[in-house]
Amino acid sequence: MTTALHERLDRYFEAYARRDRDAMAEHFDEAIVWHVAGAHALSGDYQGRVTVLDYLARSQELAGGSLKLTPIDTMASDDHIALFVRVTGEREGRSLDVELVEVFKVGPDGRWSEFWSMADDQQQVDAFWAGIASAGVDSAGIDSGGIDSGGIDSGGIDSGGAAS
Repeated sequence: MTTALHERLDRYFEAYARRDRDAMAEHFDEAIVWHVAGAHALSGDYQGRVTVLDYLARSQELAGGSLKLTPIDTMASDDHIALFVRVTGEREGRSLDVELVEVFKVGPDGRWSEFWSMADDQQQVDAFWAGIASAGVDSAGIDSGGIDSGGIDSGGIDSGGAAS
């Protein structure tokens, strides 16, 4: 994997850790599609950069700012990036500690145009998010509101160095 790709991934994890919405947005294609697996209120497909950023803000808000991403390993080609990431968090007395495989489709400009993930324990993820109201994603996978676009602007998340 190229040094440039490592640096780009480091910048993304650092932006996520800082909850820097503008810096995260630089990585996403305007029309990105973000697929969230599972059987919980946040599951579904999110279409568009703003909607994805709103989803990320909402999930962090619901977890009280406790969600942490720790990169484990990375594989990449010109068209795709596969990351192994440990995700931890606390919410209403529940703990989350899972490993995800995250796959990004990379566009010609280097921005990510599509995202998929798979948890090593999807039941744990579903239980962590249990009991929350729907994020407002309709059956077509388009956000219809309900996700606050605020909340991503200050620290509190450890990116684990992001030196994958």
